[in-house]
Amino acid sequence: MNQAAELETPDTSAALDRGGYTASLGIAAQPRAVYAALTSDEAISRWWAPCSGDGNAGGQLTFHFGDAIVRIDVADAIPDRQVRWAVTVSEPLPEWEGTSIEFVLTDEGDGTTLGFCHRGLLASCECFD
Repeated sequence: MNQAAELETPDTSAALDRGGYTASLGIAAQPRAVYAALTSDEAISRWWAPCSGDGNAGGQLTFHFGDAIVRIDVADAIPDRQVRWAVTVSEPLPEWEGTSIEFVLTDEGDGTTLGFCHRGLLASCECFD
């Protein structure tokens, strides 16, 4: 996201969707920049948590939350369109193991709508909201 793309006034919505959490966000950056922010360990480290690994399809990312890790397999990465992660290890939040996270990018001309779905995440999970 142009080295941490500018977020527009957040237009987010959250809902249950097939046993998961969904949201969307308008971002003032083109899909290419948003895709780069979802597949580069350096960029991910800027918007979420310290991260290392390969964010391309077939790669694996490791996130560090203090002494605890979250390990994610990159199931799919379609440039400028979609990124799908499969959570294989989640020490800080064990209920994340076996869930999947999907990002869908929609080109809006002057920016990108980022659709997000964390499938398998239950509303009873502390982090749901």
